[in-house]
Amino acid sequence: MLFLLLFVVDFSFSGFLVSVMDPEGILFTLAYVLVSACIVCPPTEFINAGLTVQNVLAPVLGSEQLDFVHFHIRRTTSTLLIHALLPLGKCIYTVRHN
Repeated sequence: MLFLLLFVVDFSFSGFLVSVMDPEGILFTLAYVLVSACIVCPPTEFINAGLTVQNVLAPVLGSEQLDFVHFHIRRTTSTLLIHALLPLGKCIYTVRHN
C-alpha cells in the first residue's frame, strides 16, 4: 500500500516518474511534500515564527495601512506565484537525478 501511495504521489506531484525504490528520492519527495504543505497551509507554529508568504515578502509588499488595495493585489499575486512554483522544485530534482 505504501509503495502504491509513493508511486501516486511521485507521479502526480512532479509529472515525471522517478524510481520509487530509490531511498533518496523517497526521502526527498516526502520532505518536499511536507515543506510544500507547510507553505500552502501553514500550521500555527509557522505563523507564530513568521514563516508565511506574507511575512517573508513583507519588504516587497509594503504597508497594508498605507496602500490597502495595492498591498492585497501584490500579496495575492505573490502567494499565487509561490504556490504555483512549488511543483517546479520537485520537477528540477527529478530531471537532475534521472
